[in-house]
Amino acid sequence: MQGNKYSWVGFCQEFATKLSEFKDDRKTLIDKIIHAFQSINMPLPKLTENDIPEDIDPFTVVGLFNKGIADEKRIRIIRAFKEEFGINAPVPHAFEGVPRLNPQNSTIYAFGEDKQNTIQDLWTVFLVALKLVDLDRDENRDAFASAFDKALKHKNVSWNLTMGLYWVRPYWFVNLDSFNRSFLKDKDNTVSLVSDSINGLRQPPKGYDYLHICDLCKQVCESGAYSYTNLVELSEEAFIYAENSNKSNKNKIRWFTPLLTALKDLGGSATPAEARKKIIENEKLSEEDISAVTPKNQVNKFENDVAWARSYLVRSGYIDGHERGIWALTNKGMTEEIDDKKALKIIKRLNEKARNKPQIDVSPDKDIPIKRIWIYQTYLLQGRMKDDFDNGRFNPDELCIGDLSEYVDKEAIHERAFVVNGKEVDSTEDVDIAWIFCHEMQKEDIIYVLCKNRLVAKGIVESDYVYDEELKAGSRSVDWQQCDIAFASNLIPKETLQDVTDMRELTDELSEAFAKGTGKRMEPTGYERRTLPNERYSKEDFLNEVYMEDTAYDELKDILLDKKNIILQGAPGVGKTFCAKRLAYSIIGEKDPDRVKVIQFHQSYSYEDFVMGFRPKEKGFELREGVFYRFCKIAEKDSEHDYFFIIDEINRGNLSKIFGELFMLIECDKRGKNNKVELLYRNELFSVPENLYIIGMMNTADRSLAMLDYALRRRFSFFDLMPAFDSSKFKEYQVSLNNSKLDKLIDKVKELNEEIKDDESLGEGFCIGHSYFCNLENPVSDAKLKSIVNHDLIPLLKEYWFDEKSNVDHWANELRESIQ
Repeated sequence: MQGNKYSWVGFCQEFATKLSEFKDDRKTLIDKIIHAFQSINMPLPKLTENDIPEDIDPFTVVGLFNKGIADEKRIRIIRAFKEEFGINAPVPHAFEGVPRLNPQNSTIYAFGEDKQNTIQDLWTVFLVALKLVDLDRDENRDAFASAFDKALKHKNVSWNLTMGLYWVRPYWFVNLDSFNRSFLKDKDNTVSLVSDSINGLRQPPKGYDYLHICDLCKQVCESGAYSYTNLVELSEEAFIYAENSNKSNKNKIRWFTPLLTALKDLGGSATPAEARKKIIENEKLSEEDISAVTPKNQVNKFENDVAWARSYLVRSGYIDGHERGIWALTNKGMTEEIDDKKALKIIKRLNEKARNKPQIDVSPDKDIPIKRIWIYQTYLLQGRMKDDFDNGRFNPDELCIGDLSEYVDKEAIHERAFVVNGKEVDSTEDVDIAWIFCHEMQKEDIIYVLCKNRLVAKGIVESDYVYDEELKAGSRSVDWQQCDIAFASNLIPKETLQDVTDMRELTDELSEAFAKGTGKRMEPTGYERRTLPNERYSKEDFLNEVYMEDTAYDELKDILLDKKNIILQGAPGVGKTFCAKRLAYSIIGEKDPDRVKVIQFHQSYSYEDFVMGFRPKEKGFELREGVFYRFCKIAEKDSEHDYFFIIDEINRGNLSKIFGELFMLIECDKRGKNNKVELLYRNELFSVPENLYIIGMMNTADRSLAMLDYALRRRFSFFDLMPAFDSSKFKEYQVSLNNSKLDKLIDKVKELNEEIKDDESLGEGFCIGHSYFCNLENPVSDAKLKSIVNHDLIPLLKEYWFDEKSNVDHWANELRESIQ
């Protein structure tokens, strides 16, 4: 074994040998696995269609702790297996060179009728592999190759079989996952004989070919010509190679070494400002380097990136995170150096929980209080969870470190947990749970409780976090409604306590399952909001925020109410999306997120996303309803109120493909139940309700977009949104800022817009909008104005006049001089 970072090798090899003893007694093996997970109060991953697997293969067993999960959780599982199976090897705490299964796919075998045959054939490969390693001779190679080829014929068994073989005997079998294949294809990393054999593979090799690749790789390792000397080191190098190929990771590690160097130069500790100043001095950074801001939220990029680096160096033990306002090196930070390879390992380890996050829908307005929806997963409904149900409370805190409200951030909780519970504490996920439970969960939030593959309760949070000094525990009052119904979904996140508010498909599935389990009416959970009164929103509110003249607003509103479909078109920065939402609210009379839905079209958006279509599930496919279909059904049930469906970047999608047969139904005179068509995927007559209005947004300055489909164009009215520099409300806003440089810059932009209008290749649709100057803090800083010029306006001009450099240079100078 090669040092502590490869200590996992000894455990995996001994564990694999122990598993071979259960080849004819898999029922006992399964019982032991279940008991091990119960002992650490962790849910058993989904291993079958039913709750308890009736059989299991050895690679899947090893994969239970070799998935994309946090190392703390992995160590808990390993520790439980060590005790349950009587393993002598120590529990590893480092996992360099370990390939990991996708956490959404816990099994090597596939669910279905062929599962039993697959499991048996995987056992055969496993046993002959161990035998081959113990005694490498022709008959054992023949048996391995035959078993390997037979196993590969089963569904779901692919490159993951080589991963499983590597887990159980990592110095003998090479892992051919995507990282290793990419690494070995590069002729700089190995001999051409290996790279050529890997380059030719489009699917896993046959058994004899796989053994030949293993032999070649081991010979290369033993040659001493490369940085790796065995297959474990090769696997680690492959991961580093993949990470180094990732541009974003290169950017992330940019400030690790400069920050450590700066703190060392300053005697080991400094304020954040002093540290940044020293970095600027050491790295000889330009004014442009230190004043750049992120385009999305205008945060200073240099300061943000350095703070990001400091955060990761704190979490990895190089910087002390205890004293606020002081960045101080630890002994480790003073004595150890960090190269790019080590920095990438830090990112890999600390970002483990951020991997494999499910995507979410475009959410409603952030300024509207939305009822959040949580999933809490438990393995047993005994003890504290049962008491919580009986007594109307909720307490998922496992750390037992006192009043959680006293801790200012997660790091403080983690540090205290370390002190109280000792060095071996498995607290990363527990820290997240504690922080969410105390600081993020709010009154009227919804909690769904899952136990194994069943939905067992839904709760409404009724109180803030309260700590009981006598009981030495915190809790929240919750109105629990218990149920008991099977619930399995590949959308369920792996975390124990997770916010799933934006996962509309999952929250609707939960609501439907709960309704079936209790006999109550189903509610569209994904659209629920707090039972607080909505903020009133009037025409006057719209005019104060959108900088549109009174007459223009009346015209816009009348067009939408008359035509029911409108497209707001304009150049970047005229506030199309902002205007669309506020227009809807002003017609509704309040900020009601239930009645406004925002999505964005893109080139991959389809009819299946928009209306309905078949989606993959564990067994085949299922028909799922799209976002427009669901919103239409909600509006249809509430015919007394208006609903607004907003489509950002409407001209980026393939509109004929997305709307399908709904082309006709969205016309204003084809709305309602008297105008129905049969849907493509279901024998259902469908109509678009009369109280639903569609607002699209279109960027007129995007040269890459095709013209709108004519059939759709004649169903929409078009309204041009122009720069509002001369509107009365914007002028009032500008005067309130009282900044002469801003005034000169706006005057210069207005001059620029006149030239853009007169340019035959551009025109009015390319004028620069006023929103670049909205929401500025008073007083407006020079750095902010420079950022707008250098990072918003000039890049836009370079795109407009990409073949006229003299025009760009002229106006870039004019804009910069206006703020000098």
